[in-house]
Amino acid sequence: MEGQIITGVLVIVSFLSISVFFSTVFKKLNFPYTIGLVLVGAFLGFLSYKFSIFEIFQHITLSPDIILYIILPALIFDAAINIDFKMLYKNLVPITLLALPGLLISAGIVGLGVSFLTSLPFIAALVFGALISATDPVAVIALFKEIGAPKRLITLVDGESLFNDATAIVLFSIVMSAAGSSGASVSLLLAVWKFISVLLGGVLVGGVVGVVGSFINNLEKNDMILQITISLIVAYVSFVVSNFIFDFSGVMATLTAGIIMSSSIEKTVKRSNIETMGDFWEYFSFIANSIIFILLGLTEFNIMKVNISQSEVIEFLYVIPVVLAARVIGIYILVPMYNYFTRKDSKKRITNSYKAILFWGGLRGAVPVALVLAIPDSFPHLTLIIHFTLSYILFTLLIQGTTIKRFMNRLGIKPDSGLFEDREVRNISYTFKGDGLGRLIMQKLRDLFDDEGFFIKEKRSEGVFKYLLQRHGILFQIALEYNKITVSSEPKDILYFKTVLYEALLELDSSLEEIKLTVNSENLKKIMESGADSTENSGSGFNVLHYLSRDRMLLDLKEESKENIIRELVEHLVKVNAIPYEQFNVILQEVIDREKSMTTALGKGIAIPHSRSRFVNRMIVLIALVPRGIDFKAMDGKPVKILILIISPRNDTGPHLQMIAALTGIFSENRSLEEILRSTSTEEIYRYIEGKSVKSVKIKKQKA
Repeated sequence: MEGQIITGVLVIVSFLSISVFFSTVFKKLNFPYTIGLVLVGAFLGFLSYKFSIFEIFQHITLSPDIILYIILPALIFDAAINIDFKMLYKNLVPITLLALPGLLISAGIVGLGVSFLTSLPFIAALVFGALISATDPVAVIALFKEIGAPKRLITLVDGESLFNDATAIVLFSIVMSAAGSSGASVSLLLAVWKFISVLLGGVLVGGVVGVVGSFINNLEKNDMILQITISLIVAYVSFVVSNFIFDFSGVMATLTAGIIMSSSIEKTVKRSNIETMGDFWEYFSFIANSIIFILLGLTEFNIMKVNISQSEVIEFLYVIPVVLAARVIGIYILVPMYNYFTRKDSKKRITNSYKAILFWGGLRGAVPVALVLAIPDSFPHLTLIIHFTLSYILFTLLIQGTTIKRFMNRLGIKPDSGLFEDREVRNISYTFKGDGLGRLIMQKLRDLFDDEGFFIKEKRSEGVFKYLLQRHGILFQIALEYNKITVSSEPKDILYFKTVLYEALLELDSSLEEIKLTVNSENLKKIMESGADSTENSGSGFNVLHYLSRDRMLLDLKEESKENIIRELVEHLVKVNAIPYEQFNVILQEVIDREKSMTTALGKGIAIPHSRSRFVNRMIVLIALVPRGIDFKAMDGKPVKILILIISPRNDTGPHLQMIAALTGIFSENRSLEEILRSTSTEEIYRYIEGKSVKSVKIKKQKA
């Protein structure tokens, strides 16, 4: 038992190592990675019969259970949560036509053609037609992600392959039942009912599981680990419950559950966690794809190693044109029919180049292997069906898969150049007087869109800040280049952006008026005196010492870089229980983000990094002394020797500004700065601040 476990671990690790190495190699060679792994798998099979060190690979093959219950749910769910739901909805009619009647047409033509041209009887040929007609999402999704394609074309190919994978499995089970009963007691009406009920049952099960998963995610919006785990559970539970317990379509269940969770993810998952969840599923999909394509090549070599007669080779040469013809007929009957009924809307029309790619991009992969391996050994002509299936899969992967990119180039089909795919885009630019004002407005826009519930991605390059904002089909790209802000969006959403910009400018205008009043010499003096009064427990005004304590003072810092210095300050607040450990990363990032927008080291050796956070309910102040001086990117270029970290409640603006003004006043004099830097204990720092405050009070009283 222990030896089997160790062997299994070594095989998986070797597969992943091979995948990592060859993914780099094939990218350098500009060769499709997933298809290359099929060749690698076949080569491993060859080595296993030549060298004893590789003998272990002789006994490793794909099984239908591995594909259906381990690999397929992960790949289907990954495709479902990443598919553009808006684009899927727009193209649901042609996708349904290709996945339902298209698959039935293909299976019927293959059954008739193969039974006429080869030694397979009609019912066996129909079994082959049912399993070989599905354009396998495992192959298609991986390939199109790799080579790139327009969003609509990806949606058409992915959507068809996802849906007809489900219909192919259902059709295969119906045909196998008919073959088992020799067709004597099989009712056409009953077969149609079973076909529809199995698909709709899968949709129902997936819908329930998806809704429950979304509900649980909504209960713990901040728990990223829990939410990723829930998505993993949903992917597998939907498939297993539907397929194994209710005998419905597991693929339709997982697909439906994934689409439901994807459509509600912006409401149920914290925005900062959405991208992490996407990264997890991309990684999980990479592992699944890597293992399945290596196993596919290995399995095909091990099975095809058995001697094949010349007559079987000749018969297979007849199979290729029959299956290709069935695909062509299905597409060129159904797509023109769809184009005819949508002729008044040119945007809905599927072009001839797209039709050609739908035909040539109809690859086959692991699902036909799972189905053909699930056929009982007692089934007549099983060996020939297996040879036909594996040979045709190799043909699609090695011939169609390796030439489709060149085919797309010949047809003039290129990946979408922008973020908005085929949407109509409008650009508007605003130029402001200075870079600082532009950054201020950009930050305010970001905050307002964050409050509006937009998922925000940030990208920075030299002199340019870009934000991609997305929510429920609304998409904005906002770019700041020095003092110029440019927004790109669909025309229908431009008014929305203008409204948010108007609110941002109004709020900034109000804030600037407050700042003007605050920095007015008389008002600043009042703030300073208010702070001093309160230190003598006058019972009113702002109390500086009320927010200070000896355990929130540091005599020296170990770090040098700006971000690490801030990290050390926030870590100290955690150590003294000023902020909870669970909120450390969030509060740290809030302070760093505030510092990125504009340095808080305004000069004279003092820096006041600060932020307003929803995770604190009262103001927290920490003072640190660094006599040696550190580079904090001060505006006057001088090293910073006193750091004052202030974290206030988000809506507590007044005391926040008063604290900044009061402490700046205390530390701004050169003599004060030199005196406090000579402190050798936190007690000395505290007493100095206390004495300075009391002295200010006495001066005020004498003047009064």
